[in-house]
Amino acid sequence: MVTVDGQPQPLLDENGKRLKDREQEEEAKKAHARWLLDREREEARRQAIQKTVGEVCRLYLDYAEAHNRPATYDKRAAHLFDLCTGFPAAFRHQGNGKRPRKPTVKDRIHPGFGKLNVADFTPLHVDQWLAAHRGWRADGTKKMAIQALKRAFNYAVSRKLIPENPIRGYRAGRSRKRITYFTPEVEERLYQYGNKGLALAIKVCIRTGARYGCEYCALTAEHVEETERGQVWRFSSEEAKTHKERVIFVAPEIAEIVRGLIKKYGSGVPLFRNTLHRPCTQAGLKKAFERLKNKLKQIGHPLDADDCMYSCRHTFAKRTLGGYWTGRKATIEQLAGLMGNTRQVCWEHYARWCEAYTDPLWEAVV
Repeated sequence: MVTVDGQPQPLLDENGKRLKDREQEEEAKKAHARWLLDREREEARRQAIQKTVGEVCRLYLDYAEAHNRPATYDKRAAHLFDLCTGFPAAFRHQGNGKRPRKPTVKDRIHPGFGKLNVADFTPLHVDQWLAAHRGWRADGTKKMAIQALKRAFNYAVSRKLIPENPIRGYRAGRSRKRITYFTPEVEERLYQYGNKGLALAIKVCIRTGARYGCEYCALTAEHVEETERGQVWRFSSEEAKTHKERVIFVAPEIAEIVRGLIKKYGSGVPLFRNTLHRPCTQAGLKKAFERLKNKLKQIGHPLDADDCMYSCRHTFAKRTLGGYWTGRKATIEQLAGLMGNTRQVCWEHYARWCEAYTDPLWEAVV
């Protein structure tokens, strides 16, 4: 028996029946522990009723801004702004000194769910949010949006702001994008019709396997190390996408370009620049590639629908496995080390391009 606000309450066993035997000391201890846990959960539920989706998202984004990379934070902030307000992320204040245009009723995409209590938010609201963005299905943005929302709710749960994630188990799904690469002929066409800044980015990413956002755009003289075997780029675990030190082994022709950029720009600043001599950005390269893609389509040289800047990294993988530059075919293990991925990730994405894997399979059937 326990007393709450002066009122006695019975303890219950695991089947919900009242404990009557005073000799059942161990059972009583367990029953009391269950009672305390239920009481804590009920209190958490009461608190959750007072928390809105918007409050949870704001608290999570405060944490994400301090602990995530700027690019990661911006993506999650954009998705959660859209969810909460019902307006596109273009109307979000991004802290760059520029005030976005005030949205109108015509700019609204959906009603917005920020004012809903967490206790009232359901997977149906997520369905409605995604239905307002049918274009997200094409490029994996849908998956990233769901992940951002899940992280916000999971953060709130971990800080005991809410008792549970209201969309726990909601399936983000997989991106439909295929892994595409550039043939040498397509690569030359990209150089021919692309501007100099984009052409250099494509060349460097194809030859090094660098991620065009967090590695190519972020490279400074401090990342560059000259060794007896050649040049390497080192990114700390805090900078790397995988949170492990990232080492990029640089081909001689790319190393020479980087040495020239270091002489030109010095240390402490990004080395790779666009045609306006400003540091390249992930968003800028993505838009420039889309413009080039549209241009090639108009002149009768369309690219694959799924071709994008990241295809440069896939091209590096395919050519490395096939020995394109060295004449020596690489293994999946070697590729994983060169790309800064796990063996499992490389196996899932690129095994079909590895003859050391596919040849024994053919030999088993032919």
